[in-house]
Amino acid sequence: VALTTRPPLGPPEHARFVSYRESDMQRGVLLARVRWPGAGHVMIGCTHAESFVGVENEHVVVPRRRRQLAEATALLAAEAQRHGCVAALLMGDLNWNDKDGELMNSVGDGWRDAWVEMGSAAATRSTCGWPTSNWRYDRLLLWRAAAPTGGAAQSRVVASSLMLVGRKPIPGLRYTAPSGRSRSLAPSDHRGLLVTLEYKAAGS
Repeated sequence: VALTTRPPLGPPEHARFVSYRESDMQRGVLLARVRWPGAGHVMIGCTHAESFVGVENEHVVVPRRRRQLAEATALLAAEAQRHGCVAALLMGDLNWNDKDGELMNSVGDGWRDAWVEMGSAAATRSTCGWPTSNWRYDRLLLWRAAAPTGGAAQSRVVASSLMLVGRKPIPGLRYTAPSGRSRSLAPSDHRGLLVTLEYKAAGS
């Protein structure tokens, strides 16, 4: 996994990798704080949750993946609260299949799925598999700081758009499949998930 930023966000601050308590694949979460001018700091994290290793192992892998995502979201929310961040993000290949249950039941309070908040558009559902699939493995989860007591208006970070990139084969590049057939070459078996976030100040 990797983390990088571009303006208007500042560079990652105090970046570190935290290994999951349970993983046969040395998985963990890479996290850092970034400054968002006009908004404050945001805690960001990137992860690659435990991968599929065969149907016969799903009874072990799926619960472990569930615990990894609970661990990652708890860590990010705690760090965001400790440093007064306006939001926290967890993004990456979460390897979550909807047949394994509702992912959001595995994460802490205050977390939202950006795709669901944006209306769950079918055109942006499939993030893995080529050329077609219905696998939404790659996700962005968003945590927002709790509203202050006393009924005051709350500033917040919201997802304002979501799209998939890397959906088309690379022009002019082909490869020979094990079957011997020539096939077009995709950038990856995953699509890139591009989410735009907006900071809405209190009262706006």
